[in-house]
This record gives sequence, C-alpha cells and structure tokens, in this order.
Amino acid sequence: MQCYNDDAGIESFGEMEYHAPAIGKGTGSSTCSDCSQVWAFEGREKDIIKVAKFLLGDNVIAEI
Repeated sequence: MQCYNDDAGIESFGEMEYHAPAIGKGTGSSTCSDCSQVWAFEGREKDIIKVAKFLLGDNVIAEI
C-alpha cells in the first residue's frame, strides 16, 4: 500500500493506492488470487489511535 499527502498548497491532496502481485511476463506466475480491505478514518489523533488499536491490537500501533 502506498499513501501520499500533500498539504503544502492552498488545496490539500492525498491518495491511497493498493497494488496486487504482478503476473505474466517475467514473473513465473499465470494466476493470482487477492483480497484487500481499505479503511479510512478522519478525526482527532488520539481517537484514530484508539480505533487502530481496537482493530489491529495494542502491540501494532505505538503512541505517537
């Protein structure tokens, strides 16, 4: 997953991209199975950390 956020200008811009494994020429693979989920939240930092810890576990997200 790639994330980009540019808030340096007058208009803010951000994007999230997801890339599945490549198949075909040069990869040695002819098929691929993939499943993904994208969650996006907006709010106060402490609330986002609380949600992240609930979803991912206490050990995954460190306090910022």
